[in-house]
Amino acid sequence: MRGLLYFIYGDNPLELKYEDMKKEIIKKDPGIVPRYFDVSQKEEEDFLQAISINSMFGGSELLVLKRFQLLKKPENFVKAMENYNIVNKDVIILYEESLNAFGKPENPVVKKLLDRISKNFKVIEARQGKNGKSLVFYVSSELEIKENDADKLLQMIGRDSMQVRQEVEKIKLFLGGEKFTFEKIKGIISLSREYHMKNLVDEFLAGNKENLLYHLKHEKNYMSFIYILSNELDILLKLKMLQAKGVLSYNTSYNLFKDRVYEGVKKYFLKGDGRGSIHAYQLFLKFNLLSSYTEKFLIEKLNKLLEIEYKFKSGQGDEDIMVESFIAAFKN
Repeated sequence: MRGLLYFIYGDNPLELKYEDMKKEIIKKDPGIVPRYFDVSQKEEEDFLQAISINSMFGGSELLVLKRFQLLKKPENFVKAMENYNIVNKDVIILYEESLNAFGKPENPVVKKLLDRISKNFKVIEARQGKNGKSLVFYVSSELEIKENDADKLLQMIGRDSMQVRQEVEKIKLFLGGEKFTFEKIKGIISLSREYHMKNLVDEFLAGNKENLLYHLKHEKNYMSFIYILSNELDILLKLKMLQAKGVLSYNTSYNLFKDRVYEGVKKYFLKGDGRGSIHAYQLFLKFNLLSSYTEKFLIEKLNKLLEIEYKFKSGQGDEDIMVESFIAAFKN
C-alpha cells in the first residue's frame, strides 16, 4: 500500500504540528516503526535508501527527514524521490524556517520547491503568523480557559511550540484538575525573555529605570531592549496622534474605547509577528502614559534608538555605553 507523504514547513509552530502529525499516524497504525534522519548529520542519502527499499514481508515504517532546509539542492533531492515507488511507508519531511528580529523568515521555502514537492506530498504550512490562532486554541482547549487568557499566557511563556507544550503539561500537572487562574500558576511557569524585558520596559516608561539597568548590565541583551522600547514608543506615538485628532482622550473609559473607537483604529496597531492587532485592553492600559510624553519627545527618542542601532551594527560605538547613556538621559 502506498504511504502518506507530508512536507511540513514553518517556524515556531513546526515542532508542534509535526508532533501532532506523528501522533496521529501512530494512533492509526500502532505497529508502525519510526525511523529518523537528519540533514545536519549528512543522513539524507540514508533516507533515500530507506524509501527505495520495499519488502513484501516487512511491516510499515514512518520515515522522518529533519532540517531539509540545509540541503544545497533540495529540488534535485525531490526529483530523486519521485523515482521511487514508496510502499508501506509514511514520510514526513521538515523544513525549518528561521525568523529574524522582525518575525520574518530568513530562509523561506521558495515557490519553485513548493510547486515541485506538492505534486506528490501533502504540504502543510506551520508558520507563526498563520498558526498563532492554533496555538491559542491548543492552550485554551488543554487548560479549559478563555482564548483571551490563553493569548495572555502565550505572551508570558513565549510562542515556541515545544516550550508551549512543556509549559502546558507542567501547568496541568500542577493544577491536578483544579481550575486555572494566573494567581495559581504564576510561580511555576517559565517566563520568556521577551516578556521579562517587556515588563522592565513598562517599568522604565513609568519612571523606574533601576531594574532595567541592573538587568541589562547582567544579561547584555541590549538589542532586545531597543526593539521592544521602539515598539512601545511607536504605539504611544500613534495613541498621541489619535488623541490630537480628538479620537480618544486621557479619560476615555475602556468600554467606550472598546465599543466605539477600537474597531476603527486597530489597523494601526498590528502585532509584529503578523497575528492580527494588539488587543483593545492592552492599548487601553497605555492611556495612563499619554500625559507623560509629547509627540515631539517620542519622535526624538525613536530617532535616537534608530541611530544607536545603526551605529552599533556599523561598528561605530559600544552598545552598552550608548544604551545606558540613552536610559540615563531619558526624560520628558
